[in-house]
Amino acid sequence: MLSSMASADQALTQALAALEPLTDAGSGRSLLELQWIQQVRVQNNRVVFRLALPGYANTQRDRIAADARGALLQVGPISRPRSGRRAMAAAAPSASRSRA
Repeated sequence: MLSSMASADQALTQALAALEPLTDAGSGRSLLELQWIQQVRVQNNRVVFRLALPGYANTQRDRIAADARGALLQVGPISRPRSGRRAMAAAAPSASRSRA
C-alpha cells in the first residue's frame, strides 16, 4: 500500500511540475499560482483538473486547456504499478474540467 501511495504522489508531483510553467498571457504569472488550475489529481491513470478562470480570462480558456493537455502529455505515461495503464488524452475539455 505504501508503494502505491508513493507512486500516486510521484504522479501528482510530475503533473504539477508539468503545469507549473504555464502562465497567464497578460500578467506572466503561473496559472497554478493564480489558482486558475485547481483540484489537480491523478484519477484512473489520468490527470484531472479544474479550470477556474475569472471572467476576463475566459478568452484564454481554449489556449490554456490545450497548453495544459500538451504539457501533461509531454510528461509521458502516468501510471500506477497496480494497473499498468498508460495516460490517455480525453476529448475536448468541458466548461469546468479538463483532462489530459
